[in-house]
Amino acid sequence: MMSAAIGDAVEGSFATYQYEKDTSAFEGSYLGMTQWSNLASLKSGSLISRTCQGIAWLGGHPESLQVVARSFGDHVGLAFQVDQELKAFTASGVQIEEEAVQLLAVPVVLAAENAPEEDVEFLRLCLGSTAGVGKEDRARVLRIVDQNDGINRARALRQVHVDRALAVLSELQESNARTRLENLLASLATRG
Repeated sequence: MMSAAIGDAVEGSFATYQYEKDTSAFEGSYLGMTQWSNLASLKSGSLISRTCQGIAWLGGHPESLQVVARSFGDHVGLAFQVDQELKAFTASGVQIEEEAVQLLAVPVVLAAENAPEEDVEFLRLCLGSTAGVGKEDRARVLRIVDQNDGINRARALRQVHVDRALAVLSELQESNARTRLENLLASLATRG
């Protein structure tokens, strides 16, 4: 299980690199949510979901519970990935100016779904640039995200995955472990 998770993480990293260099593989005019979900599942979701499944297996639980554990991990992994990608857009202004803007981060992907074509084309050009994203371009990316509600839509997506993980947990009997996991998800849902 763990070797598969590591393989998925490597595959996700290579796929991200490919998308950053070749935008012709996008499902539309920009990276779509299906593609983002696949990348996020490979990069971080797989490790979390396979770890949850492995813990259930090591605990001697039946295969049906292992499937539930993996499903829980899938949603936790996606919620954490959204949360990590949100941080670059919700940090203090000084941090935002100093950090590289992740053009394949979920706030940008969600904003691109609603952005005018000229803004989407700008994002594609930034992705293909070998020079990187300069300060002025970074400011424009942040404006595109802001004007197209990318941050709030990303927060809503994080909440969807938190809710789905909670729904999976509700299938398990009440216990201290379940309560701790519910508390973890509650804190994740309320972060920036």
